[in-house]
Amino acid sequence: MQNHEIENNAAPAIQHPTLESYGVTVRQTLTTPTKPGKKPRPVWIVTGNVFGLGELFREAKGRKFRGEWSFFNDPCDEILAHLETNGRQSFAEQVETSIERKLEKAARYQSYAANAEVRAERSAEKASTIGGMIPMGQPILVGHHSERRHRKDIQRIEHSMSDFLDLCQAIS
Repeated sequence: MQNHEIENNAAPAIQHPTLESYGVTVRQTLTTPTKPGKKPRPVWIVTGNVFGLGELFREAKGRKFRGEWSFFNDPCDEILAHLETNGRQSFAEQVETSIERKLEKAARYQSYAANAEVRAERSAEKASTIGGMIPMGQPILVGHHSERRHRKDIQRIEHSMSDFLDLCQAIS
């Protein structure tokens, strides 16, 4: 009877969920720098059941590398807190966030293309302005005081036109 009373009076052990209970494993390792003289940095690798956690990992500045998520700061507490409060994203939510990211990327690249068009137009105008100063068919007057400037202007025109062509290829 006394043993039974002792067992009943014992406080039940409070089970706190861990990352392992969610199927997520985190291990710490070091980077392997390729540049000589660069020191290895600690990195945390997250593997296991990471389904529905991609958005959290991106917000925590994680990077996906060879099917694993890597972090330069320990993400354990943040992942555990998120799983306890919010849980995982459903597949539909994951698809929705993926589409949103792709739309943001498309808008970003459209702005890059618009900037490239402006730069291309400026390069073409610059080449045209420089070329307009040289009379049509004017040879380089060797030994004349204008020889150096004429050669420099031709180099500037070639450089501006090559920039223009490069930007036109980048746009298309």
